[in-house]
Amino acid sequence: MNGLRKLVAILAIDVVGFSRLVGNDEDGTIQRLRELRLGLIDSETVHYRGRMVKTTGDGFLIEFASVVDALRCAIAIQLGAEQRNSAVAPELRIELRAGLNVGDVVVEGDDLLGDGVNVAARLEGIAGPGDICISDSAYQQVRDKLDMTFVDMGPQALKNIARPVRVYRMQRDGKATMAPAAATPAPRRPTAVIAEDEPLLADELTEHLAALWPALDIVATVSDGIAALHAVDAQSPDIAFLDIQMPRLTGLQVARQIAGRCHVVFITAFDQHALGAFEAGAIDYVMKPLDMARLVTTVQRLKARIAQAPIDLSQLPGLSEARPAAAASYLQWIRASRGSAVRLLTVDEVCYFKADSKYTLVVTADSESLIKKTIKELVAGLDPNMFWQIHRSVIVNVRAIDSVVRGGSGELAVRLKHRKETLAVSEQHHHLFRQM
Repeated sequence: MNGLRKLVAILAIDVVGFSRLVGNDEDGTIQRLRELRLGLIDSETVHYRGRMVKTTGDGFLIEFASVVDALRCAIAIQLGAEQRNSAVAPELRIELRAGLNVGDVVVEGDDLLGDGVNVAARLEGIAGPGDICISDSAYQQVRDKLDMTFVDMGPQALKNIARPVRVYRMQRDGKATMAPAAATPAPRRPTAVIAEDEPLLADELTEHLAALWPALDIVATVSDGIAALHAVDAQSPDIAFLDIQMPRLTGLQVARQIAGRCHVVFITAFDQHALGAFEAGAIDYVMKPLDMARLVTTVQRLKARIAQAPIDLSQLPGLSEARPAAAASYLQWIRASRGSAVRLLTVDEVCYFKADSKYTLVVTADSESLIKKTIKELVAGLDPNMFWQIHRSVIVNVRAIDSVVRGGSGELAVRLKHRKETLAVSEQHHHLFRQM
C-alpha cells in the first residue's frame, strides 16, 4: 500500500450475539442499536475527540489521535451501555465488547486500512461482554496515565495476524465495572507548552518529545506569542518551548513576560555563530529544521533542571544580543509579471516558487506569474522559517502545505492546501519532513 500513513489509536466495538438478538426480535434490536449509537456511541466519540471511521451493521470502528482519549471513550460507552441494560430484560440486552490498538494505518479516503486496524478488530473478537481488550502498544501508553486495573492475558495468537500480540483486559469487578482501582496518587508528571507557528514543525517536535521523554505531558500547543502567554497563565507548565520568530509577540518577548515562572527552550533557525549566548547561559534551544542530536541534549538538560527554580530571563546577560535578524530584512513583496501587467504580491500569498527557464514562476492559490529573481536569490532573501527549498528548482511556503505523501520507493511529495498539483521533494531535503 502506497497511501498516506499515520499512527493512530483504533477502537473497534461490536455487539455480542447480534445474530441471536436479531433472530429473537429483529425490529426491536435494530431500533435499540440505532438509539444506542445516536444516544451514546456517537456522543461519546465526539466528546473524546474521536472520528467514526465506519460502521459494519453491529460494529463500529473509531479513530483517535490520543490512546488515552480512546480508552476513556471505550469506558464511557461500556458504562453507558451497562446503565441502559439495567432496565431491559436479559434476553433483549445489547452488550458490547471492545478492542483497542495503537498502530500504523494506511489512509484511503475516509477509510483506514492495515494491521493497525486488523489488530483492534481481533482484540474486540476475543473480548467478553462488557470487556475492553487492549494491545501492549496501547497499554504502554495508558498504564501511567489512567488509574485502572488491567489483567495481563499474555501473548495471544490473533486470526490472520502474523505475530502473537500481548493483550491486557481491563479488570471487571461486579457492579464496579471499569471503576478506577484504589491506588496511591501517581507522581506529578512534568508539563510543557509548545508555541510554534509552523504546524508541521510543532507536530514533529511533539512526536520527538514523546519518544525521548514519555513522562512529559504537552498541555497546550499554540501558534503565536499572545496565545503562548495565555497558555502559560492557564496551564502553569514546567517548560515553555518558544519559537523566537512568531506572530504578535516574539519568543524573546514572551520569555521576558514569563521570566522565572517556567523553564524556557527557544526554537530557532539561528546559525551556529549566533548561538553562543545560549550555550554560555542557562537558556536552551532546539534548531529548526529539528536536529535530533540537539533535541536529545536539550531533553537531558531539562531533566536535570526540572526540579530547580527557573532562571529569571529578564536579567540574563546576552539575551538581547541573541535577537534574530529583524523580519523586515526578509522579502515582504514580490513584483511579478503576468502578461503586460505587473502585480504586487505579498510573500504570504505565494504558495511556491519554481524555476522556469530564464525566469521563476510565482504560484499563488489562483494565479501564476513570472519574476526574474533566481531560486538562489530567493532562498537568500526569504524568511527560512516561512519558506523551505524542497528541490533545487522549488521553494514552498510552509503555510501552504496540506500534507506530505511518501511513495512506494521512499520518495516524498508535498500536497498543497489550495492547489491541485503536488511538488516533488528531492532526497537531500527529506530531513525537512522527518517523522511525517
